[in-house]
Amino acid sequence: MKHIDYSLSPEDYHANGALSNSMLSRLKKSPAHLKHYLENPEPPTPAMITGTIVHTCVLEPDIFEVNFVRGPEGDRRTKAVKAEYAALEEQGIHRECILSPAAYDQCIGIRDAIYHHPIASQLLLPAYGATTEASMFWEAAEVQCRGRVDALPVEDGEYPHVIADLKTCVSAEESDFSRAAYNFGYYRQAAFYLNGFACIEDIPMPTRTDFIIVAIEKTAPYACQVFLLDDDAIELGQEEVRVLLNVYKQCLDSDEWPAYPQEVTSLSLPGYAHTI
Repeated sequence: MKHIDYSLSPEDYHANGALSNSMLSRLKKSPAHLKHYLENPEPPTPAMITGTIVHTCVLEPDIFEVNFVRGPEGDRRTKAVKAEYAALEEQGIHRECILSPAAYDQCIGIRDAIYHHPIASQLLLPAYGATTEASMFWEAAEVQCRGRVDALPVEDGEYPHVIADLKTCVSAEESDFSRAAYNFGYYRQAAFYLNGFACIEDIPMPTRTDFIIVAIEKTAPYACQVFLLDDDAIELGQEEVRVLLNVYKQCLDSDEWPAYPQEVTSLSLPGYAHTI
């Protein structure tokens, strides 16, 4: 049943077997890669863990304040610092919730930079009425789909009909982030989520929902820039989603999950090889 769940925990969301954007990313490489991923789930990488903590700090500040603490200064290998960490754990604080001073300060720096940005703050922060970490469930092309939305800004505010997404990055400069938006498939995620939101909310045409990305750099001064994906990006994403949904449905029906083509494939060098 199509709906938006505003209270579903991340664990319960990820336990749901519906098709997600991260699954689409693997399916794009090949169905075999997706099947292997589903049957052999990988533990989150350090970068993924950091991203999750940053999202919690920005989008769910109350949860962050309760669950995470700034660890002691100094070399964690020394006896004194080890004792300080042990004391925190004796207080019932899980080891993974004790952040290094650098990691904790990074989270606070990113949160404060967004707080002081006139647009990003209204798009993302609960203090401005945004609904954060909303789980969407819908059906498309006879496939059950899901998406976890970072923020839905307040409907009667300055940015109605918007899905807002927080992305940490190396550079939020326009040309750099444009490449990141393509390389990491943000355009496809945007189309996938916009389709889901329109399906759930029964949004009539020509009313449209926009997908806005708040890009913020991972290092000080935590420079932030807000991007609206243009029509060309969304159209490219829509076409890719349509093709991948059909591929996924075929794989489900046939229980065949092919990898690369079996025949010999002609190989050309990339375009930049001919610029010498």
